[in-house]
Order: sequence, then structure tokens, then C-alpha cells
Amino acid sequence: MPDHLAAVADPVLSPVPSLAAGYEGLQLPAAVLLDNIRSMYKGGAFFRAADGVGLEKLCLCGITAHPPKKAISKTALGAEEVVAWGQDWDAVRMAEGLRRKGFEIAAIETSLHSVDLFEWQPTFPVCVAFGNEVERPAGLDSPRFPPSVSVCLTVQTCTRINQNDFGSIFLVLHAETFRRGTT
Repeated sequence: MPDHLAAVADPVLSPVPSLAAGYEGLQLPAAVLLDNIRSMYKGGAFFRAADGVGLEKLCLCGITAHPPKKAISKTALGAEEVVAWGQDWDAVRMAEGLRRKGFEIAAIETSLHSVDLFEWQPTFPVCVAFGNEVERPAGLDSPRFPPSVSVCLTVQTCTRINQNDFGSIFLVLHAETFRRGTT
């Protein structure tokens, strides 16, 4: 065991009971595809949140930065070393590869065909695609992702501008997906 993990695994050195007791080693059969996310800090936050929900993999596409990068490490706080990730410049190719492996592909996209997150019945394994705040992933209304994307999801928020914080949406989405995937 690496030295930097010794204190975590030794109950004598860390007598505080784990809040995650019973969830150790649990992996959610889900992945997240990040397409053209401009902020390395946001990328690091996704790594950290992915570790928190036991995500199977992060798929980093386009200009989305990948480790090793100082800005990612600053917000990931080590999660970039334990969360599996892959990188491809082409998000469509990455999504199609996941689809061939049996993943349902869902895009966070407000469109005429979007389904509310809490009404969605995911098929596991599932991959949820996030695009950048300006372009967003191309949904069912666009020729870019179909036939890879099987559903577009919307997360209702109280924002007064047409802009949602992906980190918050990610946590809500994966808390709900985790609940459904482990029950």
C-alpha cells in the first residue's frame, strides 16, 4: 500500500468512523463525457465529484484538459489519480464507442425532446454527456450526436439566466443515478 494511503487504512491512526461505511469499493455503472469544457478547474471538480459518487469513468473530449495539469490537481485534490479516465478529441467517436460497449448515452440538454431528470428511467450502464456552457452537447435536435444520444435530460433549476452550473447539475444527477443504480 502506498505510504500516502496508510493513515486512511489504519483504524488506529484514523479512529473516526467513515461516513461511507458500506460503500467502499462500490462503483456506479456510469460514465460522464465532458465535451469542450474550457475550465481546467471545472474539470478537476468533475474528477473530485466522480470519485465521490463512485463513477466508473470520465471521458474527456475536445479541448477538455486531462491530467497531469496543475489546475486540475488543484480542484481534484488527488481524485485524478484514482478515477479512471480516457481522452479523445472526437466526442462523437467516444460516445459511439461507449454505445458499442452497451452504455445508454444521455445528454444534458434543454430541447423540445428533453426529459426531466426525475422522470428518466436510466438503463445501466449509462453515460451522461456535458458540453461547455456556450455550445452544450448537441442533443436530439442536432445532427451532431444522434444516433449516439438516446435521451436528452433537463434539470430544473431556479436560475434567472439560461445558464446552469454543471458541477451542481452533475452532483444532483449522480446522486439520483447512484440512488437508482444501488437500490
